[in-house]
Amino acid sequence: MLNGKVLSKNNGTWYYDWTNKRARFDHGEGQTNNFCGGQGLSPKDPRAPCSLIFSPEENMYVFYPKSYTCCRLCGKEQGCTILKPDWIHKDSKLLYEEKINGDNCYGYGKKGAVTTYDVMFSDVSGYFCRYHEVVAEIVHNLTFYRESFNFDPLPDYLFEVPRWCNEICPHPYTPPPLH
Repeated sequence: MLNGKVLSKNNGTWYYDWTNKRARFDHGEGQTNNFCGGQGLSPKDPRAPCSLIFSPEENMYVFYPKSYTCCRLCGKEQGCTILKPDWIHKDSKLLYEEKINGDNCYGYGKKGAVTTYDVMFSDVSGYFCRYHEVVAEIVHNLTFYRESFNFDPLPDYLFEVPRWCNEICPHPYTPPPLH
């Protein structure tokens, strides 16, 4: 969402493995993710599926699997790391109460390293309902579905950065100025 206008709705998957300090966020067909876009990695189809891969070395990569293109967008210095599992407990406050997918969900959040707000909604049993972030004028709402949760160990291949992915992105991420 940008300035109140929904730019896209698409499916995706969040893989999170704090034990090994890695994550992968898959944005499905039709995505307009601000980290994926603007790099020219999929010029024929900029809204093609795109993955953001967070490596244990604290780098974030943009990967377009259909076009076999990839680059390093940013690292720890720019705040491009996975959320720590306890981020919601430290200095967070209740910001929202909302019904999401029929569940009463409570949004706790705070200012992030590069966001105006990082908010995680969960129901009373602890299942995540939605992740909500605001970066400058851009709003992301990632809605989770209870039936898609999987707590089994995740295979290593999900987090592998392609071996040939060793270039810095044409337009590396620069965080917005802190207020």
